[in-house]
Amino acid sequence: GSDIVIGGVFPNGSQYFKDRYATGNTLPLVDPQQDYTLLSLSERDGKTVMAFNRSIGACDSRDFPITTLPIKLIYAYGLNDEITHHSGRRGTKEISLLGYVPRSTPTTTNHFDITANNFTVPPVHTYYYCRIIKAPNLGRKNHIYQIEPIVDHVDLTHHMLLYGCSASVNQTLEGMCYSNNMSPFNFCFKVIAAWGIGGGSFYLPPNTGISIGGTNDPAYYRLEMHYNNPSQAQGQVDNSGLRFHYTPELFDHDVGTLHIGLDLIPEYMLPPDTQSFRSYAVCNTSIFSKVLPGSFPDMNVFAVLLHTHLAGRKMRVAQFRNGEQIGFLGVNENYDFNLQEFKYLGQTAIIKEGDEMVVECTYNTKNRSKVTNVCIFHSDTDLFQFQRTQSH
Repeated sequence: GSDIVIGGVFPNGSQYFKDRYATGNTLPLVDPQQDYTLLSLSERDGKTVMAFNRSIGACDSRDFPITTLPIKLIYAYGLNDEITHHSGRRGTKEISLLGYVPRSTPTTTNHFDITANNFTVPPVHTYYYCRIIKAPNLGRKNHIYQIEPIVDHVDLTHHMLLYGCSASVNQTLEGMCYSNNMSPFNFCFKVIAAWGIGGGSFYLPPNTGISIGGTNDPAYYRLEMHYNNPSQAQGQVDNSGLRFHYTPELFDHDVGTLHIGLDLIPEYMLPPDTQSFRSYAVCNTSIFSKVLPGSFPDMNVFAVLLHTHLAGRKMRVAQFRNGEQIGFLGVNENYDFNLQEFKYLGQTAIIKEGDEMVVECTYNTKNRSKVTNVCIFHSDTDLFQFQRTQSH
């Protein structure tokens, strides 16, 4: 069933508003316990605007509990104030109602953009474009506190990633990612930022920032653009990318990313005509000390970005300690390909050395008659990441 409110303004100016619930394909029933409070209701120029609230917890068995997980909101409207079937006047939107996070408000700010360079998107279904660009010369360390997407073509731009390059990269370059003649791209795999279709700006919590311009920060960055062009449109010139808002006012904590997922190979495939097929990836932090200098610090996770493609239906990132699951770092039981954005955890989760993270992705291929090749150039790539803070 569904938790529903119906409201409007009659021609004589009087209002109607009721807490209702649905049990099937019939008129939603009036809830005996009215738990929604109307805050305002107006109608002007053919538009009805309604504001209301309800407690976060479910007040009765007919109320839907509001959590930090994304939920699907449904809406419908009529042509008059007679409450009848809406016909085709309806829609849905996936949203996180509790996704608020405090923001930094530095007094001295600036920004720079890293974007595609007048790139003509090829008339193919999927294409990965990469561009290596030199970092701006800021003179000293600064902190990025907000990342804003710049999207020229919302119908083509599926996701964007920014990677930091190793010290061996000392030239600009652009072309098709992972092609044989673009070897410098292979030395730029430190994830700095990410954006997915449907997402908005990413705000870092107060007192945290992504370091840039410092002696240990990358001198070059690689922008990776995934274009999804199922209609194979031609002549589309794109300058999409990311805008980085930064400040010289340093915060207490540097922010980094941990990128978790399957190391995909062309031989990894999804079976056709399958209702539910699960893939798993495991990240064991006990090996970090073998590849990272110094001791392994606790990771303070404050946000997660879950990313998959058209066949993806559900995603979960579980955290284990000493062989026992202690919680989830990310859950989306109703994955929406057109809404991929950072989810703030609300309360920081701590990852300690020896913890394991298990990523579970559930696919549905009922509408596919052939196997789905899950390699990096296909529309079913898995990409998972979350942010951590670390004292500096």
